Amino acid sequence: MERAGGGQAAPDFSKRAFGLPEHVAYLNCAQVGPLHETVRAAGERALRRKETPWRAIPNLFWPELETARALFAEIVAAPGGAESVAIAPSVSYAMAVAAANLPLRPGRAIVVSEGQFPSNHLIWKRKAEEVGGRLIVAPPGEDGAPGAGVIEAITDDVAIVACDPARWTDGARLDLAAIAAKARSVGAALVLDLTQIAGAAAIDLSALDPDFAAAPAYKWLLGPYAQGFLFAAERRWGGAPIEESGGSRAADGAYLLGARRFDMGEKAHYHLTPMTIAGLELVAALTPLEIERRIAPITERLAAIFREAGFAVTPKALRSAHIFSARPPAGLAAEAAQEALARLDTHVSVRGGALRISPHLWVDAADEARLAAALRTL
Repeated sequence: MERAGGGQAAPDFSKRAFGLPEHVAYLNCAQVGPLHETVRAAGERALRRKETPWRAIPNLFWPELETARALFAEIVAAPGGAESVAIAPSVSYAMAVAAANLPLRPGRAIVVSEGQFPSNHLIWKRKAEEVGGRLIVAPPGEDGAPGAGVIEAITDDVAIVACDPARWTDGARLDLAAIAAKARSVGAALVLDLTQIAGAAAIDLSALDPDFAAAPAYKWLLGPYAQGFLFAAERRWGGAPIEESGGSRAADGAYLLGARRFDMGEKAHYHLTPMTIAGLELVAALTPLEIERRIAPITERLAAIFREAGFAVTPKALRSAHIFSARPPAGLAAEAAQEALARLDTHVSVRGGALRISPHLWVDAADEARLAAALRTL
């Protein structure tokens, strides 16, 4: 599939293509993305392989894994391309690999951001406790920007900085370029959870130069659950995996090249990998930069609808192009608002005591009108 602007029509991101009913406003991609018709078809074809297991030999699976690695590397601009990408079942698995391969001496510190998602927090808390290190939970800056506190917390005694490019509860962005530069200046390793960025917005790992980064397939990468990716910088390719699998070794017993040594066991998902590839192809064809450009005005219109209904929304200067929070006015609980909206076929999440709204390109004018009408009933 040709990339956007390359002469072919861009992929179809309409509600119909995702199997979304016309009467449903789905504003919750940050929780889970729906299946595009091409992803669903890929999964159906892949499942049928199990009906003829004598044909489903590993030689069919390995090329697919390499395709998935290469597509993910393209989407996040990973230095090293497919060589730098491992297959992981979850971000928590990927972060366990990172933690096992980054040194931390007693007394030195790990910095995380306040309110960071548990998958990129709990493992660092455990590592600090195990070696007698310190975990610094950096509060946001005075303007509410989560990255300001992270930058301030990075001092000479910090060994690892682990953060998320966008806060998962409200889409508030961190200044990754500044964080990466500060981490490099003190010799600290950088670990990124790309869950709420990869596939929805441009990210350039070649410029940021993290030691490790990870993302699952089932949200903005539009793929299935239980499959994802771990980026490992070339300087970390000599590390040790957290499990030993024959599938991560060559015939002579040596580890596979690059980051492949960090692959999960049973990585050759006959039913998941084709779906993952189909989702990645959709993202790569339009490109994350173009997706971000197109989502931004949708998000702004939705934020205006919530503001008009009396909700306090994430300031535009802080938020991502594709996620924001809307805190209900006094007397209305977020959970009650979510339930009322769901009864009117408008679907959002509750995170941090506020509604989290995360649209994608399928959101249309009818969805916006439905949201405005639903909010009036509150």
